[in-house]
Amino acid sequence: MISAPSRVLPCRAGRFFEMCLAPALVFRSNFDYCQIMENKDAIEALAALAQETRLRVFRLLVQAGPNGRPAGEIAQAVDVPPATLSFHLRELERAGLLLSRRESRQIFYATHYEGMRRLLEFLMQDCCNGHPEICKPEVSRGQTTAVPVDTSEVA
Repeated sequence: MISAPSRVLPCRAGRFFEMCLAPALVFRSNFDYCQIMENKDAIEALAALAQETRLRVFRLLVQAGPNGRPAGEIAQAVDVPPATLSFHLRELERAGLLLSRRESRQIFYATHYEGMRRLLEFLMQDCCNGHPEICKPEVSRGQTTAVPVDTSEVA
């Protein structure tokens, strides 16, 4: 049997997981620790979003998709001086909600969708006494509304 090469990568919680370099195969040690957000991580992410400029930046980058936007465009879009924006971007990145990459002389920022997904899962993990379908949002063309659910069977 031929095994694909692998490398060990740190997860956000400071533990490590092994990533197989073969396509679509990921082997993780300490799986639960790396995949389940802890209270302190959720608090850090929510605190990062609990500021108007950072929330505006985050929402802008969610709309921008996985390619993100360069820092200069973000600064113009949210009308914030570059030095101030740099502080806010660093806070969102430190909270695990943004990723950055350098292309030539520009730094691009994009939503870290895995971090966002982990935060949402953390917030919803024990939702509605084991009936998460009650508060499942219906998302269509930028509008989010609650899906009507018959709650008479839930009690």
